[in-house]
Amino acid sequence: MFRIVKGQTKIFSKIADSGNVLLRHFCADCGSWIFNPRGGDPTHVVLKVGTLDQHEGMKVVLNIWARSRRPRTLMDSTIKTYQTDRPDVAANS
Repeated sequence: MFRIVKGQTKIFSKIADSGNVLLRHFCADCGSWIFNPRGGDPTHVVLKVGTLDQHEGMKVVLNIWARSRRPRTLMDSTIKTYQTDRPDVAANS
């Protein structure tokens, strides 16, 4: 379960490629992007893994928005990867 353990986030909103409103949550102190809800559902989030204190027990099951990765970012080629959003999510947006 993911939860913010200190402070509160600031929210930036923009129009996503799907046309929906995207709410990005940032650290109010340093401005680092922490997470955003997926498709308006607060129980499903896109989480920046670099913000996690504990990685034990976590497993990457898919990669989305791979076209936005930094050139030196390594990705496991055995994991399902989408260059943009997952087709099932994009179709329902």
